[in-house]
Amino acid sequence: FTGIQPLMQIKFHDHANATSKQIKSLFIQEMAQQGVLVLSEHGVSFAMKDPEIRRIKSAYRHTLDVMHDCLATGSIEGRLRGQIVAKPLRETA
Repeated sequence: FTGIQPLMQIKFHDHANATSKQIKSLFIQEMAQQGVLVLSEHGVSFAMKDPEIRRIKSAYRHTLDVMHDCLATGSIEGRLRGQIVAKPLRETA
């Protein structure tokens, strides 16, 4: 995580078994499947109450477990659905 609270950005780095883009894609995919949308930062707000916080914590637990397993076994490509995250437009413009 980088940045100031409450706008911490999540940074992914290459791993021996996956590129940073594959890891980020898997993170976004798994969090979305749990009902939590996180693209590059996870904004926090006082509007979040216990049910939202529990759901977010559960989504992180699930997603990080999946990511750990995929990186440990080298199976990240088989788990991904859809396209890999591309460079942001500001990096390609």
